[in-house]
Amino acid sequence: DLAFAINVVGHAVPMNDQLRYEENNNLRQVGFLPGISNAISYGSTFVIQKIVDRTWWSAVGNFDALPYWDKVDAPTLVLYGDQDMNVPSARSRDRLNALRRQNIQVVMFEESDHGLEPPEAVAGEYQREDALELIRDFTVWLRDEPSKSLHQIATRSDALRKSQASTDSARALHNPDTPAVHPVESGLPAWF
Repeated sequence: DLAFAINVVGHAVPMNDQLRYEENNNLRQVGFLPGISNAISYGSTFVIQKIVDRTWWSAVGNFDALPYWDKVDAPTLVLYGDQDMNVPSARSRDRLNALRRQNIQVVMFEESDHGLEPPEAVAGEYQREDALELIRDFTVWLRDEPSKSLHQIATRSDALRKSQASTDSARALHNPDTPAVHPVESGLPAWF
């Protein structure tokens, strides 16, 4: 039995899709234009899957965890960064939300990458404070008030609202004409 799950930037797409997404972004990071990087990523993915790590990719390349996600009954928190170059976070979020599981809460942090770093990280800041507070609040909720619904955790935590205020303030300092954008996109709007 699974009591709860917290998934921080773990993909929810087939393994082959995740590899090609990451390869495409790796090529873009070294200077290839988007269309060219996409075309080359098919070749580089083929080399990885059929030559470099053939045994491993033959075993798990077609694995898709989504049917297993659909069987999870435990309270589950899934966190993604919308700038993730390793994991297709938007597609993963959309696939998980399409399951319409009330026990799975997906949260997308704006301006964060695979490590969920803060938008304007300084030395020593490795993860967003609001993401860490959300994980803490989730685990406290599990310990103290498991009879409440998953959506009621919002009444216990202001972590995401604090994040919005600090992100809005930072944007206003850098560009006062830029409208504030909420730093978190949640799949279940009733939660936050």
